[in-house]
Amino acid sequence: MPTQVFTVAKIVGKGGQAVLRSIRRWAALRDEPTGSWPVSCRRKADAFGDLLRDHATEPPVVFFGEYVDTWWLGPIAMLLESVGLGAVAGEFAEVWADKYMLACYALPDGGRLCRALRAAKRRKLRTQEAGWAIDVLQNALTAWEDLAPESTIVLFRRTVGPSVLDSQVVASGRTMPAWCAKLAKAPPARASRRGGASRRRSR
Repeated sequence: MPTQVFTVAKIVGKGGQAVLRSIRRWAALRDEPTGSWPVSCRRKADAFGDLLRDHATEPPVVFFGEYVDTWWLGPIAMLLESVGLGAVAGEFAEVWADKYMLACYALPDGGRLCRALRAAKRRKLRTQEAGWAIDVLQNALTAWEDLAPESTIVLFRRTVGPSVLDSQVVASGRTMPAWCAKLAKAPPARASRRGGASRRRSR
């Protein structure tokens, strides 16, 4: 199982509608016998993933959250089903590109995603990662919903390395990683007198 970065974004208005149409159009190009997408489609989907991350701080992107999952393997629809969101999993249009696996969901939806998230949170989740997925989707759903109810939620992931074992996490707490060691060796900052910048008196 790989280590992956999961990203959830919410795009409102006309921009969100353009994203929704594009991902749905790419999703429809899947070749059923092979289960794959055309090269040109995958390139466009990967380019969109990079573009969204580049513009994550700019409206109409009103929510952008990322977290690392070290165990999940499989389609996004399967992830949604595994965390208790099977009732809406089929409404996510999904594309598997080379760098990213993307899915999108249209809002407003008559409260279906909200009800599914509430029901999922009432269940006993099997893993902490399942809780992360539900929480970040809940945050995206409610972000700016009063001012911009028409929006698109985009969920995508990218693989960054092999899975991390519990033993590796425990062991990592007993050693100093090289990038942290540089901080530990840095000289302490000199406090300025009286809480302000030091000044040289003129004679």
